[in-house]
Amino acid sequence: MHSYIELQGLREEKVEKTLTNIGPAVFHGAMSTFLGICLTSLGSGFIWQAFFTLWTTVVLTGFVYSIWVLPVILTVFGPEIQIEAEHVHRYTDENAKSNEITFVPITLK
Repeated sequence: MHSYIELQGLREEKVEKTLTNIGPAVFHGAMSTFLGICLTSLGSGFIWQAFFTLWTTVVLTGFVYSIWVLPVILTVFGPEIQIEAEHVHRYTDENAKSNEITFVPITLK
């Protein structure tokens, strides 16, 4: 989501660039997690089978959501413009009793 918001261009271009940038990392994360839990499928006890089923469902749901569902939603409903937000600045005032946070207004390009 952060990558999508930071990019400039039309929705389709931003989704394509975002998937190109972070898609491999999402794929590798899903595959390494799945490979890590594959050994639990060999267990004969119910708890091992349930653990494997649970984690396989979680990993596959997260992978499908991040690679297919979220890009489609962002292509249809995502923001077209890039929002440039300044960082929140912390400052200390000699007269203040504690640190205060100031919020810098968001500017649109």
